[in-house]
Amino acid sequence: MKKILALTGIALLVACGDDVTQINQNGLEVVESVGDLPKCTDNNEGEQAYVKGEPSPRICIEGEWFATKTGDASDFSCKTVELKDGSGLKIVCNGDSIGVVLNGEKGKDGKDGEDGKDGDDGEDGVNGSGCSMTDRTDSTITVVCGDSTMVIGLGAGAGEGELEPDSERIAISLDSLVGFTQKGPFLKGSTVYLYELSDGRTLKQTNGNFTSSIFRDDGRYKFTARDLVSQYAMVIVDGYYRNEVTGKSSHAEIRLQAITDMRKRSSVNVNILTHLEFERVYYLVTRGDSTGNKLTVKKAKRQAQKEILEMFHIKLDKDTDAEDMDVFGSGEADAALLAVSVLLQANRSEAELIALLAEISNEIAEKGTWTGERADSIKAYMADWAFSQNLSNIRKNVEGWGLNLSGDVGDFEKFIENFIAETYEIKMCEKGKTVEDQTVKNPLSK
Repeated sequence: MKKILALTGIALLVACGDDVTQINQNGLEVVESVGDLPKCTDNNEGEQAYVKGEPSPRICIEGEWFATKTGDASDFSCKTVELKDGSGLKIVCNGDSIGVVLNGEKGKDGKDGEDGKDGDDGEDGVNGSGCSMTDRTDSTITVVCGDSTMVIGLGAGAGEGELEPDSERIAISLDSLVGFTQKGPFLKGSTVYLYELSDGRTLKQTNGNFTSSIFRDDGRYKFTARDLVSQYAMVIVDGYYRNEVTGKSSHAEIRLQAITDMRKRSSVNVNILTHLEFERVYYLVTRGDSTGNKLTVKKAKRQAQKEILEMFHIKLDKDTDAEDMDVFGSGEADAALLAVSVLLQANRSEAELIALLAEISNEIAEKGTWTGERADSIKAYMADWAFSQNLSNIRKNVEGWGLNLSGDVGDFEKFIENFIAETYEIKMCEKGKTVEDQTVKNPLSK
């Protein structure tokens, strides 16, 4: 029996097994807030529910409730995205996931009308063989179920720069938002701002702005419970900080910022890396990479962080979001953050540091690289400065503040020593071994 599949509106869950069916939901559940939505599981995959105040329903897809859109049908365009486990395809329309087509398994005990025998499909009595997708494009899916072949139209196809569903706005309710603001740690009295962003496509600010203050000298802040229009936000800190190089408080205030996706987090740290990646992330999301492909916030942050660390010849074994890094932490990523923070600080004043951060941020925004004669000269200067330092004194400063609750701070020294060697174009010296004298090959080094 030939089965017809129509893609209508957004109320869709398609499963390929013994039957291909279309499920339309009526009488959708209505809840007061996002927090009142039932947990999204395999049992309610594809179900929809309304949240009061939102113009369109949300749909349960792969453990999360995604927002859907309403609008003119002429603006409706779809594409397919393969599921992570390879079990099928997610149908994404106008950036929102509206349903799933699953690869079927061989049919068992299938019933086809009153006269049909279990496991039979049609006149020839051949056992049902399930369904599978044999071809797909941005505008169609070809589904084969036994001897039946169906081509499912998906509208006009995804527009240029179409993003994944995680770029869409999802209102969230936070019990609280906490984190640490660090250069070294920002001091008591510093101000922290939380700015709502409208979505993960434009990163435009809304009218939802909140302010908090740091009440302890460890740089910790806290925003109390509040509802936000989307999961995307910008956190900014203004204030004095402890200088990890001198061990003393700064003579002037600086400002650092971070952009974050708060869907699965309630803690956001603000530091040198979140600040340096900001302009690059904004460019990758709103304007795209070198091919014009616009990235999601998550992918943009991962790419920007990798590019920034490479400028300092740092490569981490695993991905860690910058807003999870802590200069007092003992992990590899924490040590990398501290190393970058020390190298950028060097013997610079606050004004010089601010100017350097702005220069690097602007330089890397479009292409993700910091190169050229001036950049090379600054890197050589940082290497010369670091070579002249006793890094154990910096360790004493940081550990002496008594804020590294996890134990000793990470091995930031190895990242600084590697930066010196790479910049000087010499070999790294192994601890406990004597090597022949080496000549610095970088002509910009003094």
